Amino acid sequence: MSQLKALVTVVRHNGVVRASKVMHLAQSSVTARIRALEDELGVSLFDRNGRHLTLTAYGETLLPYAERITAIADEAESVIAGMRDQAQCHLALGLASSAPYLFDDLYRELTKALPHLKLHIRTGHTGRLYQMLQDGVVHAAIIRPVEAAPQVSLVPLYEDETILISDPRRAWPAAVQPADLAGERLVVFDPGSAHAAAVDQWLRAHGLSWEPTIYTDDVEVAKQAVANGAGLCFLSELTVSREIARGQLSRVPIRTGLSRPTVLAYRTGRVPVEVLARVQTAFAHVAARCRHPDNQLA
Repeated sequence: MSQLKALVTVVRHNGVVRASKVMHLAQSSVTARIRALEDELGVSLFDRNGRHLTLTAYGETLLPYAERITAIADEAESVIAGMRDQAQCHLALGLASSAPYLFDDLYRELTKALPHLKLHIRTGHTGRLYQMLQDGVVHAAIIRPVEAAPQVSLVPLYEDETILISDPRRAWPAAVQPADLAGERLVVFDPGSAHAAAVDQWLRAHGLSWEPTIYTDDVEVAKQAVANGAGLCFLSELTVSREIARGQLSRVPIRTGLSRPTVLAYRTGRVPVEVLARVQTAFAHVAARCRHPDNQLA
């Protein structure tokens, strides 16, 4: 195979000198491979006039076969290398916001497609995870949109709707209007964040002034507080979908119009393209499934 590659490279690059540079070999090594091929075939493949080489009739006949053989060999090598990289892939993945609540399903999706994938999961706020990505601590992160830094690519994943949840013992009409919610109490999730600011703006826009009862940056604390009647809370649909399906929380039947986009951020060239594609596909499938009522308890 190395002899055929030498033949093809010498012809493509018009001589041994350039071919040796492309193949990262000494000129004598390239010449030796050509000579060995000629000896094996028992014919001359080149007419030699000093440093100028011209294919003989034998060389002209052999060249297209050599090109096809080396192309197939290169393709096979690439496929095997991809399989090896996929089998040995280690992915350090950061999960922010609602992403950890999809992890069970995400893990099943990824390991089904990439059974040898080794995962290292880090969690935190978007800012912290994005810094970890730039520092090389994680290869990729599921975060809120940020301004792309050099060598970082951003791919949209899904829109995570913000819904209003309540104690499941509360009874609600089929449709609730903002005016129906006057005088409610509020469990404030993630105070000081963009999420809390968007909620505050929504309340002001509808002329609502709710009494805050609890401030917390822990979504599990927020859910437990709501379940125990501490007040209503605006949370990501994906973080509460299972509790709603199990009757542990109720969704107030009102459209908030609030949503939180989520993106896949990754360091260019640090993760195999196939793995990134699987992560993106898995999140799309999982997010869609979690929103389907029949699959909430899956």
